[in-house]
Amino acid sequence: LTQFLQTLGLTPQEAEDFANALEDGFVESDLLITFESDNTYSVAEDGIVVEDGSWELSGDNLRIDPNGDSATNFTVITLNSSTLVVEFEETDVEDGVEVTGKVRYTFSKQ
Repeated sequence: LTQFLQTLGLTPQEAEDFANALEDGFVESDLLITFESDNTYSVAEDGIVVEDGSWELSGDNLRIDPNGDSATNFTVITLNSSTLVVEFEETDVEDGVEVTGKVRYTFSKQ
């Protein structure tokens, strides 16, 4: 990543700082996400609900609308009786550098 960022014009130190900041933003955790038939959902971490809101599925678009936060639209890659795979793409400008990230989530029925 740092080499790529340097090709975009960042100095080696800027590229390393940016890559470290990006890595610090990722935290590994086990979450339980429950999608209910009434188009609500909840996210629990260690048995405590940390987010809830509504969801809507239309074609290959899954819209997640957390209570009190802005909605996110995901593209549905796979949807069957046991698996949901979605992804979204986001572009951000950090210190004058435009960075686009694509994130893919895989949910399995428990």
